[in-house]
Amino acid sequence: MKLPRQRLSGIDLWRGIAIFAVILVHADEGVSDLPYLWQILLNFAEFAVPFFLATSFWLTVGKIQVSQKTGWLKSRIAKLILSYLIWSLIYLGYKIAKYTVAQEPDNWRRILADPLGIMFQGNAAFHLYFLPLLISGTMLLSLLPTNLFWSRSVTVTIVATIASLIIYQLGIDIESRNPLINQPPIFEVFGRWLFWGIRCLPYIAVATLLHHPQLKFYTARPSKFKTFVWLILFLVINSISWHSLDSCHELLRGYSTLILAIFISQHRFCLNPAIASLSKCSFGIYLIHLIWIESGQIIEARLLSEPWRVSTPGLLLFTIVCFCLSWLTVEMLMRRRYLAQIIFST
Repeated sequence: MKLPRQRLSGIDLWRGIAIFAVILVHADEGVSDLPYLWQILLNFAEFAVPFFLATSFWLTVGKIQVSQKTGWLKSRIAKLILSYLIWSLIYLGYKIAKYTVAQEPDNWRRILADPLGIMFQGNAAFHLYFLPLLISGTMLLSLLPTNLFWSRSVTVTIVATIASLIIYQLGIDIESRNPLINQPPIFEVFGRWLFWGIRCLPYIAVATLLHHPQLKFYTARPSKFKTFVWLILFLVINSISWHSLDSCHELLRGYSTLILAIFISQHRFCLNPAIASLSKCSFGIYLIHLIWIESGQIIEARLLSEPWRVSTPGLLLFTIVCFCLSWLTVEMLMRRRYLAQIIFST
């Protein structure tokens, strides 16, 4: 039986919400005493990166099942690597200029002192780690046998998902002990990439589970009731903390948001052209937003005697301004198709 074609406009909407959440998480940099309400918002906004990972691997596994091959992932990996290298250079240039003007050359020299960290771990700017993380997961996905993605037994897929979660949780426990401390840098880089692959493994397993024929009909047939149920689940999951089960909570954050986004796709308000534009620009906004945040901090330091981002309304206003400026910048860059292909992997 052929499944009805799925409309993914809800994913466009939630990409926009998630990228706003990312900027919100980074907007309080430099503020030491955070308001209690802001801390609540920060905890809630942590669904963003898990959602982006869940969406990426869910869409990728779906494409693998349709094409029955993974060879095309090599070109995707190459694009991500190129984008990562370019943005590492952009942020290196930006940091050198920033710290030179501020007469703090030791800061950029400290960054340059770790070339392996720059090349493989996103050390040029802390948020760039997401690209090596995504590259590592995509490389792992390309190495897995394609017959794993259409197993007839849903039980096998569930067991694989539970096993991957256990492996990830063990990886978190091992990493917390800093086993690679005082080891040669190359071992640290290898260990980090291995952990990133392990972190992506449960996302791949759940993506495969959701594409299983016995479960695919559930997400392919949205309803208002399903939307309401998953909205409640999304709110509950992102309002609590499971410190002892970080891996499980992270996965629930990502996939509860994704499933909600799929079901919201039935609503017409998701078809707004602005939402489509925001979704298209979301990856670029993620890459560029830190420049606007730090630029805003510099302007703030020059014009005011103390940060105006000390209250929740002030932090929200700062987030909105940086979000809008980032979106506008990426929208302008995306009009240059060749440039967008290189720096945004489009």
